[in-house]
Amino acid sequence: RVCENLSTLNLWSNSILDLGAGLLSLTLRPNPEGVLGLRGLRSLNIAYNGITDIGAGSFAKVLRENSTLETLDLSNNDLGSEGVRGLTEALAFNSSVTRLVLNPKP
Repeated sequence: RVCENLSTLNLWSNSILDLGAGLLSLTLRPNPEGVLGLRGLRSLNIAYNGITDIGAGSFAKVLRENSTLETLDLSNNDLGSEGVRGLTEALAFNSSVTRLVLNPKP
């Protein structure tokens, strides 16, 4: 199944953690298998969700093949340098993301 009508998803402060981030990232793949695909999603806010480098790595993999997401907000999570590096390296393969928010926790 593919959902093409949802353009913005705000899951701010929902305790998604790395497991949820991994599952959510699967929905952003161009041809998701076994999960609802969010093919039309342009903006995803998953700030304040306890996501670490592991969850960031899940999104880094997907960003290499996703061509619709424009904004990804991972601010105020628990990302380290490895997670940030993976995300920024993935952007070299992505032409749709124009805004990646990585503000650290206060």
